[in-house]
Amino acid sequence: MAYPKKNQKADNHIWRLEDNRYLVELRLDGGYGKLHRKIHDTLRAAKIYRDGLFAKKAADADFNPHKKRDKRTLSSLIDTWEMLFARELKDGQKRTSKLRFLCQEWGNPEYHHISARHFIEFRQRRLDQGLSLNTVNHDLAYLKAMFNKLVKLKELTDNPLKEVELFTLEQSEIRYLELSEINRFLNELQHSTSRDAYVVSRICLETGCRINEAQTLRNSQVKGGVIQFARTKNSESRAVPISKELDQLIKQDRPRRGKLFGASITKAFKTACNNAHIDLPKGQATHIMRHSFSVHFMRAKGSILDLQKILGHKTLAMTLRYAQFHPDYLADAKIKNPIAQMQQNKNS
Repeated sequence: MAYPKKNQKADNHIWRLEDNRYLVELRLDGGYGKLHRKIHDTLRAAKIYRDGLFAKKAADADFNPHKKRDKRTLSSLIDTWEMLFARELKDGQKRTSKLRFLCQEWGNPEYHHISARHFIEFRQRRLDQGLSLNTVNHDLAYLKAMFNKLVKLKELTDNPLKEVELFTLEQSEIRYLELSEINRFLNELQHSTSRDAYVVSRICLETGCRINEAQTLRNSQVKGGVIQFARTKNSESRAVPISKELDQLIKQDRPRRGKLFGASITKAFKTACNNAHIDLPKGQATHIMRHSFSVHFMRAKGSILDLQKILGHKTLAMTLRYAQFHPDYLADAKIKNPIAQMQQNKNS
């Protein structure tokens, strides 16, 4: 582009041109940096532009006014993430489907339009539709994880959602089955039309595993009185010993190779709960047997460290929610409170 001839210097980095307009000419990155030029009709406009450039550069060392906008759409970024990384994930297909759904709901924005504010507005629309805080937290977690991976793979320069925080959720009450409820529940399952429901539930109640971990067991994973859980939620295997009775029950009339169980037991599970008059709290239905194992394990004075290993929790913090069910949990509160001490003083 040919610029009119400079007439005289009007201010730092600003030249007055022959046609009485003003040219801002500067290098934000020093003498060898890219030369930035822009013509303005007035000196005031030129100064505002110049000062604005310096202010943005001071706030962000990587600022570049001529940097090309990344016009890739969110859907194309999901395609890239799927091709480069999703196949490595156990739940890669599920995550990809979730990301594509969010992309459609969000309107498939271009990357340069995505910002913390943009996402927060989208999240609020989702909440206004009646979705829970937990659901939109999962939305954010999936998107942030994808952007983080693309940054790590040098496909993106920054995660636009890195400053967005998850909502803090109130910890819900742990719903578990009392021994009498477990007895009614198992009795109902023994009369179920599902051939596998009773055995799968016994595995969950005796090992604390998740329903899907029990349902997908293969014959090779049950050996020598031990179940080896593989392909777990955190991708780490763990071994849990079982009774001789359960070992025989699992292998009774089951395939000697491959998967031990067939169709999903979800329908039979819910039917048995209804018939046994067991209320399933929203969001805890599939975990109720895992909760029941953990609570009764602690009630029997089990070790919290052993429970962590049995459940396969990566951190002890995840397991500590069950510590409250140990008979000795905070037992000193009963004898070291001021009322108890006053009574002890009276009796002494």
